[in-house]
Amino acid sequence: MKCDQCSREFQSEEGYNQHMRDKHGVGKEKKEAPVAQQHKYKKKRSMKPVAYVLVVLIIIGLGYWAVSAMPQKPKVNLGSLGSTHIHQDFRAYIDGTIVDFSQPSYQLQNQYVHFEGGDGNVHHVHATGATLAYALDALRIRANASCITVGRQYCTSGDKVVKYFVNGDDNSNYLDYVMKDLDKILVYYGTDNETLMQEQINLIPDKAKNQDKTDELPSHIPR
Repeated sequence: MKCDQCSREFQSEEGYNQHMRDKHGVGKEKKEAPVAQQHKYKKKRSMKPVAYVLVVLIIIGLGYWAVSAMPQKPKVNLGSLGSTHIHQDFRAYIDGTIVDFSQPSYQLQNQYVHFEGGDGNVHHVHATGATLAYALDALRIRANASCITVGRQYCTSGDKVVKYFVNGDDNSNYLDYVMKDLDKILVYYGTDNETLMQEQINLIPDKAKNQDKTDELPSHIPR
């Protein structure tokens, strides 16, 4: 084979092609192009695991946020059944509507803390260490500092707030408050309006002081 540019002769096609590439640059770009494309392909592929990791981290982060926002079952250090017998005047309002604790679904749901006798105003506590959060949980009401679940979840947002009042004072830490005899408790979700909150505090009845503290312990209901 003979080079048509420098008239050099070659005995094999491989030698001729090598000469054309090295001496005259013929075919060099064609050979290098696949290498460049391969490099680009590898670089593109190497980004995929990073994208997958980012997606997984985002999903985990969203999951953690959702779980942390959700009211959790409270931890409590209860005394034995009958270690105390105290009462609280207790009210809960959701957007101005009273939660009717006289309904059967709220009556005698727990041995240690409950409403009883069809009365939805006076709350009974039969064990030391019972917190407000535990009392709400016994009523199947889950609560935290910013959300409360009564059938569905209500959370502090915009002009709506979740508040917990004990004897006229509000504090999100009251969920961990160990209830005392004759406390007046208000659970509130609604407009962030102090006048409205005070009106509902004033509506809490004054019946706990008249309760008999010698009635029998409820032994037939679960903890």
